Amino acid sequence: MNSYNENLNATVVASLQALDLDEKNLQSQFNSSMFTLYHAEGATITADDKLTNSKSDLKFKNTIKQIAVVNTNISNNLVSTATQADQYLKQAVTNAAVGASNVQIAANSIVRLASDIGSIFSIINAADFDTDVFHQAQTVAAYMNETAYEAEVASKIAMDVSKYTSQVTSSIVLDKAKTTNASIKNLLKITSADYEAASQSVIADNATQVEVSANEKVAEGALEDICINYIASKFAYYSTNAELNLNLVVDADTSQDSIDNDLFLAQNPPKPPLSITVSFDTIKTPFAAKDNAKRPTYPVETYYVFVVKESKKDTFSISNAEELVNGTTRQYVSYPRVITEDGDPAFYDQLTYKDSKISGLIYSQTDKDNKGDELHDSDDDAITVGESYVVFVMAAYYNDYKKTLNDFDDFLSAPSRPFCMKNKLQKVKNTDIVVGKISANEKNISLEAKFTAALSESTKNDISTNDGHDKDKLSYSMQLTFDVDEPLLKGDDIQYRCIFLPEPGDVTNGMLNSTSLKSLIEIEYVILQNIDSQDIIKGSKSQVTKSDALQGLVAQRHSKPGFFFNLPLAEQVSAGNYSPAIKYDKPADSSKKLSATATQGEDNAAKPTTTSYITFIGPDTTDNFGNLLVANKKYVPVIVSVATVSEDEANNYSNAISDFENKAKFSYTK
Repeated sequence: MNSYNENLNATVVASLQALDLDEKNLQSQFNSSMFTLYHAEGATITADDKLTNSKSDLKFKNTIKQIAVVNTNISNNLVSTATQADQYLKQAVTNAAVGASNVQIAANSIVRLASDIGSIFSIINAADFDTDVFHQAQTVAAYMNETAYEAEVASKIAMDVSKYTSQVTSSIVLDKAKTTNASIKNLLKITSADYEAASQSVIADNATQVEVSANEKVAEGALEDICINYIASKFAYYSTNAELNLNLVVDADTSQDSIDNDLFLAQNPPKPPLSITVSFDTIKTPFAAKDNAKRPTYPVETYYVFVVKESKKDTFSISNAEELVNGTTRQYVSYPRVITEDGDPAFYDQLTYKDSKISGLIYSQTDKDNKGDELHDSDDDAITVGESYVVFVMAAYYNDYKKTLNDFDDFLSAPSRPFCMKNKLQKVKNTDIVVGKISANEKNISLEAKFTAALSESTKNDISTNDGHDKDKLSYSMQLTFDVDEPLLKGDDIQYRCIFLPEPGDVTNGMLNSTSLKSLIEIEYVILQNIDSQDIIKGSKSQVTKSDALQGLVAQRHSKPGFFFNLPLAEQVSAGNYSPAIKYDKPADSSKKLSATATQGEDNAAKPTTTSYITFIGPDTTDNFGNLLVANKKYVPVIVSVATVSEDEANNYSNAISDFENKAKFSYTK
């Protein structure tokens, strides 16, 4: 390779490496901003829930305070009444005693008078019996005796009045009224203090909500800014790669880059799993083709594609490529130039050089009809899942073309972007996820104890279990079940994590979420397409206008669950905020229970072997933010399939998450 080509190649490689490094740096910032936004949105939702609860508590305590005020007023009136009654009673006792004394004196006088009249009547009876005087004296004596009797009765009544009046315990009533009044006033002080504390709590929670909401908006802006820079960096790389590196693109099972998956790869047709597809532009010929020429003036005789370990990309050179071409054919894929019947040059009868693009499947582990599964890397090692690779393209020129230029070196592209094939775990279907209340006849103490042990192992907390399965300690009220058809991993190599996303309410209106971020990316996609008219992104160009994208951004901000959530975030949910699912033997008639959620018109043909899982929901279950589930509040169940293999095999698998955006909510009941 002459010095000009060497310098050009070094410049292209350095430019792409610099862009790739810048993109990785922005990707790291994007991920950091994404987690910051997630926690900021969680803090906002938690603060809103706390403020709502504080307001409810303030309203309740205000009601209690008002009742205490009413009772205090009644108690004050009672004390006043009891005081006045005690005063009147004391006066009544005195008056009754004086009256009784006066009545007694009068009665004694009447009795003495009656005695004197009786004596007079006795004298008259002896001296003037049966005379007019006798009869008059007899009548007077009779009246006098009757009067004396009535006087004695009146005296007794007056004494009883005095006695009963003195027995009325108005002083005790007054003391109890005063004691009760003191207690009621103390209760009013307590309720007033509670009300003031609740009022201060509302003020503090309101201030907290304002602060975390402002932080959340700052985090939104930071993520949007980083996202725009990240997308621009991607476009810069793709544009540079398209112009300077044959637009070399490798499509494989790559990492969990949501932006790549959602935007750049979404328009691609389905490809075989665990496969590698390469596309690149052919080298433009500097000479026009001559009519009826046996060999049109196109300089490239054959294109060679090499798969190289990423760790070896910096040392892979044109001499290495030429050495591989002269060796075994399983270390490269070749696209030799042939002449078709109509005289047009083509490469492997795929696309003519006029179309300026070569694309093909170079490796597949599953398609045995394609010999691409025999391809090895540049070290003659079998291509494996979990290993990071790059692709080089070498263009081998015709010898006479080299002689014409007096330059006998071929062309070697810069390395492609690194890629890594992964086994994609199966995501749980929404139709297989069933949440329901545990009835008395469905309660399985042994299974609940097994789940509690699994939960304890997952969280590493001291959750007490009882060998006797004390059902009082296993207070689960609901259960979540689902089936998995022929899972890729089995046993202890896979874990299904059940996460419950809360229904946040109006606080999430306008919040940035995964769907609205996609719309924002689409807006930037349209803008960058207007800047660069070339089709440098895989797939056809988007037909979405900027106006449509802006409208979509506003509309999608109200999609479920209302806050930012995706697979990378779900993978980072702490062990205390999800519930592990355990295997269980489904009852024979359980299919009837699942039929209610099955899609209408579903094929009733025999399904493959399935494995059933269950998790239990109780008072200690939390949502993804770590808040305890609230009775009668709605939640979205999410199942995350996580590979729990050894660290050496962890890169061989990519996790999966259920379609939570389209899953119906359930209401938690205790």
